Parts: sequence; structure tokens; C-alpha cells
Amino acid sequence: MEATEAQGASRPRRANEVGPTGRAVASRVKDLREASRLTTEALAQRVSDAGQPMRSTTITKIEQAKRRVDVDDLMALAIALNVSPLALLLPVDEDDKFVAQLTTTRDATRGDAWRWGTGARALPPAPGDPVSPEQQDDFERMGLPPEELFGRRNTAGRIADELREDVYRLLPTAGFASASMKEHEELYGRRLATARSSIDRLTGEMDRIETMHAELLRYAQRRAAEATGEDRGEHREATER
Repeated sequence: MEATEAQGASRPRRANEVGPTGRAVASRVKDLREASRLTTEALAQRVSDAGQPMRSTTITKIEQAKRRVDVDDLMALAIALNVSPLALLLPVDEDDKFVAQLTTTRDATRGDAWRWGTGARALPPAPGDPVSPEQQDDFERMGLPPEELFGRRNTAGRIADELREDVYRLLPTAGFASASMKEHEELYGRRLATARSSIDRLTGEMDRIETMHAELLRYAQRRAAEATGEDRGEHREATER
């Protein structure tokens, strides 16, 4: 994904020209192929085995951004390289605040791009902008499978998502320590406290769920006992008649 200085300052793109995400895919395919120690021939064979016939010369053109990658190519390349399709589309190695160009008119930080791509949060209108509740609601309702949507709309599910992000923010600061880095230690302390708070909130919500389920179970058992008693009464009346 390419960094950009000014959003919207772009020239019209020709129909077959590779755009910013296409150039990012080209770079990522090459990086991942080389990291996996695959030749272009070996990768082409893997892609072909994944159901998308491809020659080594095509791999070379893709890596040089001289050939557009369609969605079928993208899926096969991701399978062949053993990565998520998002690892080809979105920035991976840059800082969370790195601003990437998704299209010629739309930018996003790496963190926002990944949260959007994984279905966690709608894409902000511009880097650093907030997402409105209405936009987030539409994003979840239109783009998530039913079980995922149910989890997101549940309090425990929302807290669990928050906890995951809290832990991800905590871990980089917990990986090292220095007595001379007061600001770092303060940041670590705040992030640790935030994660612990989320754990406490999730624990409380799980206790509430357990209590609610126990009440539902008692109600179901009581109703079953009442139904059994009614059935026995009806049977006795029918026998006496």
C-alpha cells in the first residue's frame, strides 16, 4: 500500500492501469514469494494448483505491476502463499499510524485499514476521523454473518473486542523496560490498567450471563414440571371416566 501526501490530488487513471492497491499487491507478492524462497516458476505452479492457471512470466508481470490482479488471481495467490487475502491488499510492516492509499481518492491508516478489512470497524471518512454510530451500524448489519453480528450486538462481545484491542496495544509496550524512559513506563501503566479494566468488565458481564442462564433454566424446568403435572392430571381424569 502506498503512502500519500495529499488525498484527492490525483490524475484520471486509464482503464487497465494498475492503481495504488494493485501496486501494493505487486510489492507484497514479490516480498512474500522471496520470503518463502519460491521461484516464479514454483509460485506459478502453486497458483495453478489452487485452481487459477498461471505462468511464471505472469508472476513476473504481476510483481512488476504490469498486469492487473483480478479477484480470482488474488484468492489463488493468497492460497499459494499461505496468507490471508488481506495480507496482499493491506499494509503489514508499517507503523499503525502509517497512512496508506487504498484508492486514488481514499486514504486510511494501517490500523484503520486492517480493522475495516477484518470487519471490526467501518472505514473512517479520512485518516483520524471518527466513525459515526450510523455508519458503524450499517457496516455491521450489511457486512457481517449472522453469528458475528449477534456477537457484536451483545455487550459481552463488544467488551471482548475492546479487550483484544487493549491487549494488542499493551503488548508492544510490555516487550521492554527502561528505568530512564518515564514516558514509556507511564504509557505501559495506562495500557495495562485499561486492559485490566476490560477484563473486569468482561468478567462482570460473564457473571451476568451465567445468572441469566441459570434463571432461564429454572424457569424451563418449572414449566416442564407443570406440563408433566397437567398431563398426569388429564390422564387420571380420562381413566376415571
